[in-house]
Amino acid sequence: MFYRRYAIIFFILILVFLLIIPGMAFADDSDSGTQQEEGPIRIEVNENGFNNTSGEFLIEAEFGQEIEIVFIYAENTSKDNPHLIYISEYNILSDTLNQDNPEVTVKFIANKFGVFYFNCILNCAGHHNLQGGKISVFPTAGDGIMTNAILVLDTPDQAETGQPMTLTAQMKDEFNEPIAGFLIKFFAETDFFVKGLMEIGEEVTDEQGFATIDYIPDQAGTIRIVARNEVGNGFGSVEGAERKVEITGNIKSFYQTLTGIQFPNGLLIWMVSLVAILLTAWSIFFYVLYQVRGISRSTGTKGISLILMIIVVVVFTGLLLILITQEPQNNYNLFPS
Repeated sequence: MFYRRYAIIFFILILVFLLIIPGMAFADDSDSGTQQEEGPIRIEVNENGFNNTSGEFLIEAEFGQEIEIVFIYAENTSKDNPHLIYISEYNILSDTLNQDNPEVTVKFIANKFGVFYFNCILNCAGHHNLQGGKISVFPTAGDGIMTNAILVLDTPDQAETGQPMTLTAQMKDEFNEPIAGFLIKFFAETDFFVKGLMEIGEEVTDEQGFATIDYIPDQAGTIRIVARNEVGNGFGSVEGAERKVEITGNIKSFYQTLTGIQFPNGLLIWMVSLVAILLTAWSIFFYVLYQVRGISRSTGTKGISLILMIIVVVVFTGLLLILITQEPQNNYNLFPS
């Protein structure tokens, strides 16, 4: 019996191992994809994403390279599900991709550094799966175009909880010239369960190298704001920039607890609900008290039962008032505000 039990446990562990390991090995393939190749880049488009990738789909290219992308209509259903692909920053819009036009091609020269998005802009089936296309353009190694970049972060010295503050990062090259087309991610230091950086937004640098977002702090105190860039291969290290901001004001809770029974705002509906609750509750209590009074009559303890009835009525009335008001600690007003 002893060996049989351990044999069953060993068999279960082997079964779990065989089920989990293959899923771990192929997990990344279903969520993201990267392509860097010579010649036309062929991308199948359907409701599952670019090349059936629902997450980020990345194309890497060198600066100055001619990029040719062939989008292929790959829907499995007989119903037409057209797509229209837009490449931001390069301002390129493809022809409509559908059953009648199953392949469309776009060509352009990668003459901007950084990360650029492409996505379907039609309200198609699987629209949310076709929003993760990225093109990362980086300089050719050793061409001397640019090896380093500088990131500068500008924030207010003070801000108030619940009020927006503007965060601006600027990207410059080693010659102090602005760099457009870089994706800048912004982070704020939080202390929610564990202390760490939480992403609060992202933006691509414009022609002047600026990336700007608005952030509304909800915690008072000194917080650290960090800006980092997302670049392709071939660049030297680009240090992130950070600033400390003093946040004043009250601490804003992540959630709000409402006490009492929540009624609709209409006074008539509120009153009907209140009367129904009162009638039901009092009916039960009066029935119980009536039974108690009957018992007291038969046992000759009429005075004690009367005192108990009064105490029960007072306590129950107080508890009911607390229950039906939204602020039981200091509000006994029966009418909703």
